[in-house]
Amino acid sequence: MFGKRPASWRNHAWETDHVQTSPLVDADGDLVRPWITWFIDTATKTITGTAVTPGDPSRAPVRAALPAAVVREEPYGPAGECRRR
Repeated sequence: MFGKRPASWRNHAWETDHVQTSPLVDADGDLVRPWITWFIDTATKTITGTAVTPGDPSRAPVRAALPAAVVREEPYGPAGECRRR
């Protein structure tokens, strides 16, 4: 289903998903394959928020990734916007 929506404008529709990575990492002494949760703007294909967790996907990584997608203050900010320092 990913990428099947008709063309639209920025922030018109977002999708979210979880994917398990290939590499094993050490999480408190256990080798695990982390999960990545992300939000993507379907019009621009910009990843607006992410969370990486060592355990199975749940509501927790969704709650962690969502602020990165919608909060405009530091340390987040509008996705895809160039920042001047």
